[in-house]
Amino acid sequence: MDVSKATGSDQQPAILLKHCAHILAKPLAHIFRLSLVHGYFPSVWKIADVVALHKKKSKSNPCNYRPISLLPIVSKVFESVVASRLKRFIHPHLNPKQFGFRPGHTSLDMLTDLSQRWCDALHAGGEVRAVALDISKAFDKVWHEGLLYKLSRFGISDHLLSWFTSFLSNRCQRVVVGAAASDYLPVHAGVPQGSVLAPLLFLIFINDLFSHITNNLSVFADDSTLWSTIPSTNHRARVATSLNLDLTTIQAWAKRWLVTYNAGKTELLTVSHKKDVQAFRSNGTDKDNHVKSGPNSNPHPTLSFCNTPIPESRTVKIVGLTLSTTLSWGPHISRIAKRAKQSIILLYRARPYASPSALLTIYKSHIRSRMEYLSPIWMGGPINKLAILDGIQKKAERIIGKEHCTSLQVLDHRRKVSGLCFMHRLIHNTAPAGVRSLTPPRAAPPARQTRRASNAPTLLQEPEMSKVDYWRLSCVPYVTRIFNTLPASTQSLSSLQPFKKSANVNDLLEVDRLIHRSTPGYSSSS
Repeated sequence: MDVSKATGSDQQPAILLKHCAHILAKPLAHIFRLSLVHGYFPSVWKIADVVALHKKKSKSNPCNYRPISLLPIVSKVFESVVASRLKRFIHPHLNPKQFGFRPGHTSLDMLTDLSQRWCDALHAGGEVRAVALDISKAFDKVWHEGLLYKLSRFGISDHLLSWFTSFLSNRCQRVVVGAAASDYLPVHAGVPQGSVLAPLLFLIFINDLFSHITNNLSVFADDSTLWSTIPSTNHRARVATSLNLDLTTIQAWAKRWLVTYNAGKTELLTVSHKKDVQAFRSNGTDKDNHVKSGPNSNPHPTLSFCNTPIPESRTVKIVGLTLSTTLSWGPHISRIAKRAKQSIILLYRARPYASPSALLTIYKSHIRSRMEYLSPIWMGGPINKLAILDGIQKKAERIIGKEHCTSLQVLDHRRKVSGLCFMHRLIHNTAPAGVRSLTPPRAAPPARQTRRASNAPTLLQEPEMSKVDYWRLSCVPYVTRIFNTLPASTQSLSSLQPFKKSANVNDLLEVDRLIHRSTPGYSSSS
């Protein structure tokens, strides 16, 4: 158990359970067993203390705070027992396009699948229209009766369904600020914030949404992206009609299950290189990142949600990844570089008070981790933008002291190893089922096997050469070429950690030069 976790209303710390486990395990197991058999969740474990963490902007606006519910730690131990069984039970029934809160599923999996398919559509001469949807207070407004109905549809019944009914009902919470606390108020909706079971219950609640949608729906927890490819300009009207029907269906589903979508935060992105779309974008952008109305009208039909037309956006951020209308990764890299520069200033201010080893830990965990988030997707981005990230690491080395930073690897090398680990998961079928179709096929063996050829690595079939940078340097084609440069001893490793360790010792920094030298038309700033 993590002893640094805050205590709940019972004030029983995690360190007490950890050090007294040999004494407390048996009586707690007896209580847990009785609770499940009788379908009753103890009321004392349903009391939450809510603390507010400031997110951004003005501290005087309550909307700018994130409420964190602190529950008794003993109840979390109990929920972990139930959650471990519930995960195995519901996993086969969850839609493969739901990537949130599931073992073996990450935001990298979802966004690689989404961005690669968009990139392939553009490379084939098509377009993509995507709508990013936002659920208002998704976890706080789950309808209890609707959730219990869906639990029964999943096959949960009898005393266990009674246990979940007791788990959700008669909850109360209060707000705690310092030593002051408000009165307790009842909670009539939502999955319990801070509980272990809350994410799983939310997945069950929204799982049936997929069955009503005809277009693609990529979901990470409550972040939903509805999208469709447009093979040619002749299909624009048909795709728009289909998307509008799905948006109407989503609106009807939300009304039935008391879910509220925030129409004001719904964003529309049209990914296209067509000349008429580029002319429309030339109208400029307003303060909200929407394309202005001007002399060039939108060649795509209007999409509407909740009876409100959705304006076209220049960029859309989905689970932390900034996607642009041309699938250029420049805007995303610029955004994370800006945040990293701000953090470097804080690292400089902390230098008089922290040791070099502490500063190095801060850099790795809070700055470098942000600069590497989802890096396999955008590591083929503009070289001049990637160089900014390299400059930030060099500045961090000067602040910490270069003699203390000998363990820091070049960011480009780390990005390539991360991409190779993703490819390893694809090849060995450990990636989610919804992503495995991206796996490149094995290359055909040579017609005549010589002794030297028999010891050669088994190569992946490389995509056809293309002068289009955004596709050639996208995740799967780019990493496929890197994978083929690895020695056979590394490629043959079936376990991820030994593969990662072996890939780390290979010189991957020359791969760019080899790929770009053999590919005409490469641009370092595209």
